[in-house]
Amino acid sequence: MKIVFPDETACIKSLDDIKSLQRFAECTVYETNPKNEEELITRIDDAEVVIINLSKITARIMRKCEKLKFVCFLGIGVWTYVDIEEATRRGIWVTNTPNYAGSSVAEHTIGLLLSIARKITQADAELRRDIWEQKQLEGVELYEKTLGIIGLGSIGKKVAQIGNSLGMKILYYDTIRLSTEEVHRHKVEFREFDDLLQESDFISIHAAPTKENYHMIDFPEFEKMKKTAIFINTARGEIVNTQALCEALRKKEIRGAGLDVFEEEPLPPNHPLKNLTNVVITPHIAYNSEEAIERMLQIAIDNVEAFAKGSPLNVVNEEVLRD
Repeated sequence: MKIVFPDETACIKSLDDIKSLQRFAECTVYETNPKNEEELITRIDDAEVVIINLSKITARIMRKCEKLKFVCFLGIGVWTYVDIEEATRRGIWVTNTPNYAGSSVAEHTIGLLLSIARKITQADAELRRDIWEQKQLEGVELYEKTLGIIGLGSIGKKVAQIGNSLGMKILYYDTIRLSTEEVHRHKVEFREFDDLLQESDFISIHAAPTKENYHMIDFPEFEKMKKTAIFINTARGEIVNTQALCEALRKKEIRGAGLDVFEEEPLPPNHPLKNLTNVVITPHIAYNSEEAIERMLQIAIDNVEAFAKGSPLNVVNEEVLRD
């Protein structure tokens, strides 16, 4: 079996990190990203197993790489990087690495929320320019405020846990309702989508990047939010219409936003978000902690080992298992 890591990834510090895979497979690890699709094809054309970080596995790549049987995405949002329908049609297992960064993303979410609410990054920037200003840096407390969480999966639940510890009221919207026992355990209250937007002081996105959730937050949704609302997105950029968000921030239809993900990544030079003072932006690093990176690689290794044994683990296109 040949396994290829075709692009740059921070989770492999040395080949010792994948020695368990080397015991039963030939492993090739690239330290740079392929410049284009042709180079990616060259790197993986004889691989049965491909473990990707940022490379996209398109239908064309699958047609060219006939030996490909298994794809693992280092992260959760595999739907953005792999043509799942084509993979399923070809009988290729597609997996991801769920639950590797729940604590990291939740902590980053609250960090962004605090940065906006207490104007921390603005204060830091001004003080570095020798501006000692207090009056214009008046913030708002989180205590006894309402935090609305859209998508109460594993990360959403961790955000709720931190919010509860800060004395916040937690509302949630999800297509899957919690049981009465879970509602009490997580100390949350269900709201319909529009009601959550209208009632929340802080809104945090933790929904999956599915076709149904594309631009889930658009012009009408921002109009429903409080003028004092703070909006956080550490899920996926495409869930939010960037144009609508920029307009809401420019017109002060909401107080501010904290963003770790964007519709276009890397964020281009002169992007309008960079000119707004009521937004804090980070370069898709919510997942990026030492502990999370180690967990992500281990889950990927577990996925491959399970595939080698014919035992599916974290397969997102389960239809291939029924053929």
